[in-house]
Amino acid sequence: MDEVVGTDIEEEMFWVSNLEAGEVVAFSVESGERLGPVVDPTTLPSFLQPFRPSSAVQKGEEVVVTQYSTGEVLAFAAETGAFDRVVFENEASASAPRVEEPCMIRVFDHQTWVLGNDTRNLLILDESDAVVEEVGRSPLHLRNPHGFDVTPDGLLYVAMSPTHPGNGLIQIWDLNVGRPVGEFAPYGEIEEGTGLMVAEDHTLIVSDWFGNQVVRYDAHTGEKIETILDGSHGLDNPVATATSEAGSLLVLDSMGVLVHSSSGVERLVDASDENLQWARGITVPSF
Repeated sequence: MDEVVGTDIEEEMFWVSNLEAGEVVAFSVESGERLGPVVDPTTLPSFLQPFRPSSAVQKGEEVVVTQYSTGEVLAFAAETGAFDRVVFENEASASAPRVEEPCMIRVFDHQTWVLGNDTRNLLILDESDAVVEEVGRSPLHLRNPHGFDVTPDGLLYVAMSPTHPGNGLIQIWDLNVGRPVGEFAPYGEIEEGTGLMVAEDHTLIVSDWFGNQVVRYDAHTGEKIETILDGSHGLDNPVATATSEAGSLLVLDSMGVLVHSSSGVERLVDASDENLQWARGITVPSF
């Protein structure tokens, strides 16, 4: 395989979790050039193969990756890309916390947050990798979640598939009370909440797969502020978003990666050229 991209590279990059191709790969924010793999899946033991990464995040000197097919959370050395350890794995006990088809991972205050699509829950792991909280355990499931983020005031926002007529596809949870406290964006306004990100101005940026749009919402009122991108910009089934250091919006869709900046919208990465196969996650690391 190509040489792993380490922490000493000076160029700003973003990572794409290329699920079906079994790689987490780095691209240049400025040019879209493929910089190389972020982790080395050949260093994984056989019981963790095949590698099916759905989301990746930097945590200190490690790259932490969700294994979509089997539910593990894996850690690799950021400098070399070599597999280091299993951060979390499902236990056989029915009462133990589980995460199946993990689809997004984030780090807040040294805690690792992992969203499970099939288990319809969110696990919060502390610095020692112990599960300290499980959001959405039965009967208060997260209703087919795909993406999440947390606002500065501590509220959890989750983007979901439609399940019941009239229900909002964005759900708000207050973790202090351990339950949902609101929802908005009913079906028709958006059709499939696949990704959600809190922007610098504290608004919410939501990726709508079936509605083929990226939408901005007011986090406090649930009001739709604007449609940022849609099919007229070349968008095709958006999955997730990230923001560069300069404030450009990077959008992962079925055709690759679009960049939306003050100079306009352009296709930064072409999926067919870069062998992106069901790419699921995008993130901008900060070494």
